[in-house]
Amino acid sequence: MSKQKKKTPNEKRKSFILGVTWTLVVIFGVSCIGFITNFVQKKPVQTQNSAQQMPVDQKKSALEEEIKYWQGQLEQKPQDPLTLSNLAYVYAKNNNKEDAVRYYKEALKYDPKFGFAIENLSKIYIVSKKEDEAIKLLNASIKVTPDNGRYYLNLSVAYIYKEDYKSAKKSLDELIKVDPGNIEGYELKAGILRKEGDIKGAKAALLQAKEVAQASNDPRIVSQIDDAINNLGKSIEKKNNKTVN
Repeated sequence: MSKQKKKTPNEKRKSFILGVTWTLVVIFGVSCIGFITNFVQKKPVQTQNSAQQMPVDQKKSALEEEIKYWQGQLEQKPQDPLTLSNLAYVYAKNNNKEDAVRYYKEALKYDPKFGFAIENLSKIYIVSKKEDEAIKLLNASIKVTPDNGRYYLNLSVAYIYKEDYKSAKKSLDELIKVDPGNIEGYELKAGILRKEGDIKGAKAALLQAKEVAQASNDPRIVSQIDDAINNLGKSIEKKNNKTVN
């Protein structure tokens, strides 16, 4: 018999994240895999020379031009949080996390409540395996701006990366309190509950997501949530059959 290879902690964590996102993939498509596994930045308030949908060389050149542009803007406005954050955003797109973190932190020095910088800096911390830094930043920001649902969403993901699912669910509950129309919150909670084996709890979260989707008059999302609920129903039936046997 072949010996089963043990998963490293990082492999286990990635496996859990992918398991959690099954409902997000069903409801929102491929982009939501990016939301959790790659945890892409929120787009900046203002951009220069978009580098999307270009050949690799052109995209690299466009990103370099963006960096030059925002560096020039920064010379004129060295204490402007938006300019600092846009430069940080472009550095992150260039996979330069070190400079991205530096400029996001600089932006927050001049405006500690600048949400764009807080959200994106916390995401970089999370994917850089600095979950504690993200949690510290987000908890401090929540104290100042307790009604920002994105902070709770990012906080829940930081806890998931730490495999602290209890705290993750608590953060999602807070998200739902401040932003009851946030479907991501219900879907992510459903994914965690399903992973933990709480199929009924996952179904309840999906039903809440369905109510939100119905209120937004999006029949496509409602249909996809119905499919996810049906899959949960099959899981419950399978579980019951195992119990009987």
